Amino acid sequence: MKKYEFDNEPQLLEQEGSTMRISFDVEQAIVPIPSMSGEQAGERTIYKAAVVRVPIPMKAERIVAAVIAAGGDMLKANVVAAEALFADSGCCDLTLAKNFKTAKINEYDKSTAVNEFFLNGDSMWIPREDREALMRRFEAEKSAGRTTTNINQMGRVYTLPIDTAISMMNQLEVYAADSFDCTQAHLGAVAALKTVSEVVAYDYTTGYPPKLSF
Repeated sequence: MKKYEFDNEPQLLEQEGSTMRISFDVEQAIVPIPSMSGEQAGERTIYKAAVVRVPIPMKAERIVAAVIAAGGDMLKANVVAAEALFADSGCCDLTLAKNFKTAKINEYDKSTAVNEFFLNGDSMWIPREDREALMRRFEAEKSAGRTTTNINQMGRVYTLPIDTAISMMNQLEVYAADSFDCTQAHLGAVAALKTVSEVVAYDYTTGYPPKLSF
């Protein structure tokens, strides 16, 4: 998504007449200050953020549509919508609080906080369908009498003993299953909470299995 530059850190919500500006995925950057001669005269801090604007009063479907139109996917759109509406409500609505926390849990579940392992010190992830395809390849190569195989990731090639590669896929499958169960447990726990304060305080980052390293 395109990001816009700000001299000051933008707030999540800023009213602009009859519309609300929603700034999200904010990041800080240091940029050079050029002098009249073209040389660097120093540095300054700027902020970059994705921005969408929706009419007031804000509606979830309008925010989702705006984020998707700006290049975001459905998961990001739902997270932004929940966060914006939750902030606008002043945390007073239990259903809205749960929607916000649920969106954050789903976002966390899809992030590298969960979907990551290390091979020879390199960070990567293999989605389920790719793991299944690799396992079929490894089993076929082993049946053909081969003793080594390759895993290709982000232009890098890793050559491994086939038995090691099969073991790695099995461990990844167990890790992914345990992570899925943990996410579902968090979603269920949030759904069962009775107060806004409980929802706000709920920590959805706990309980996940340790990341694997091969």
